[in-house]
Amino acid sequence: MTLQYSIVVLTKDRPQLLRRSVNSALENLTDKGELLIIDDHSALSARDCLSDIVDRRMHIASLPEGETGIATARNAGFSLANGDVVFFLDDDDKMEPGYCQSVLNDALERCDYGFSAYSQVTNEGDYILRARFDHGPIPDCAPLRKKICGFGMGFWIKAIVAKEIGPVSTNLSINEDTDYVCRLITVGKRAWYNETPSITIFTGHRETSDLANVTHTTAPNERARCMRILCDRYPQMVDHLGASYIRHCTKYDAQAEAWSFIREQSDWRVRGRLASLLLVKTVAYRLLHWRRSNGVTKPRA
Repeated sequence: MTLQYSIVVLTKDRPQLLRRSVNSALENLTDKGELLIIDDHSALSARDCLSDIVDRRMHIASLPEGETGIATARNAGFSLANGDVVFFLDDDDKMEPGYCQSVLNDALERCDYGFSAYSQVTNEGDYILRARFDHGPIPDCAPLRKKICGFGMGFWIKAIVAKEIGPVSTNLSINEDTDYVCRLITVGKRAWYNETPSITIFTGHRETSDLANVTHTTAPNERARCMRILCDRYPQMVDHLGASYIRHCTKYDAQAEAWSFIREQSDWRVRGRLASLLLVKTVAYRLLHWRRSNGVTKPRA
């Protein structure tokens, strides 16, 4: 049976945070929607963690033995979802009430996928609004850095478009969402933006022992490797993607790799911008390391 929409929550070893995410997703569901939870071999299974929640719209699936990783879990979500539109929600975040219905009412006739503004909650409990565009279709002339989004930013996509685009890349330990959105942009799919914050992202988990953000805990050399793959896949976007690659290289003192990458670029303007960035970041990170090694801290205001 095809439903109007599916909300997919991927989870791994975040039992205390998962319940908040699931409850917020259920608040967004109507009888025409479903909640699909994909468990990546959690020590305390999602099924056990959520055993007291009884809702016919909620379904829990586990990745098969031997299969793991966020990209694999996202592909499982796509394959198991019965909705015409698929929403993604991280297991440590919260979806604000009414988001799905807003997308269904406003966006589907004009756009293929979309994302939203969000509220970021810091360790200190402060709320920071993160917004990029006005409400509606994202302009074609918008900067690439603003068009690229993460799956955790209220990302949704029509199921028929997801089938056309193909699966999420499984050879990237991070930035698989950047790769996916670059693919959508490259083939000319139209994107929608919700100006109202629709997702609350919690950047600190100090009240729990749950896993930290995967991207933040990934080593710089692995982050650079993944970004270099994207630079090679999307050479027309190298001015933006290459800057990220350069920043990661400087974090693990791989200036030789960075210079080699810069020399490969055919556009002298891109080479100039990336070279300038490399010089600035190299000085900044070496100064930071010197300050740390000498116990120098910033003076309090």
